[in-house]
Amino acid sequence: SPTDQCFDSLLCSLRVFFHLEFPHFQTTMYAATLSTRKEPYARCSPPFKERVEEGSFSLDTERRFHHDKSQMRYIVEPDETPNFDLRNGYSDRYIKRDENVRKNLEHILQWILANKSKLMQRTAASALADFDFVTSRGRLTKVLCTPYEGQTEWSLAVTKFQGVFYINEVETASACQGRQNRTESHEENIYWGYKFEQYICADKIDGTPDSTGVVNSNEAYYSVLVDCGNQTLSV
Repeated sequence: SPTDQCFDSLLCSLRVFFHLEFPHFQTTMYAATLSTRKEPYARCSPPFKERVEEGSFSLDTERRFHHDKSQMRYIVEPDETPNFDLRNGYSDRYIKRDENVRKNLEHILQWILANKSKLMQRTAASALADFDFVTSRGRLTKVLCTPYEGQTEWSLAVTKFQGVFYINEVETASACQGRQNRTESHEENIYWGYKFEQYICADKIDGTPDSTGVVNSNEAYYSVLVDCGNQTLSV
């Protein structure tokens, strides 16, 4: 579709942007020149390979890293007329992640260390010699949606180390203020998403969802993917 073509073109431009605008990133800060208008990306999509899963990892109830699939869940299709009470457990069975502890690249870096020998099978140079970027897809999504959603501020910290760009998000002042001033209704809306997952996901492939347990937003399961023609390692 035209929108998909614009999105893919923007992703390709982002790669060129980082290579051209930050060749000396360690010593020089450049003003952003990536266009946020839709028109420059309304062209034929560049070729991209299908995403490939390189591995996965889990985060437990205290957000500790585990190099396993312990937090993997399996979708169980609900009835045609599901009756989900998404408010159930909000007041007494909800452990909320501490959002003052910001998400960073720590966990994917732990995964890289745990898989160093596997990654080095690609090349003898270094574990990440085949990659240009290490980041999360959520951070890329914020950048790529900018021409289509101009109300959300974002700030990224980019570190270039041994030829690889590590892209991390920095919380803006407005985002911090918005997070700290959420209404109780907004907080409950966030809980609904986690509760919905509990209603439709089972711990085992042939299991049954258990909606009576505790909802703990510290827990997570991540796939490590190779995106954009083997250029980006992301979660």
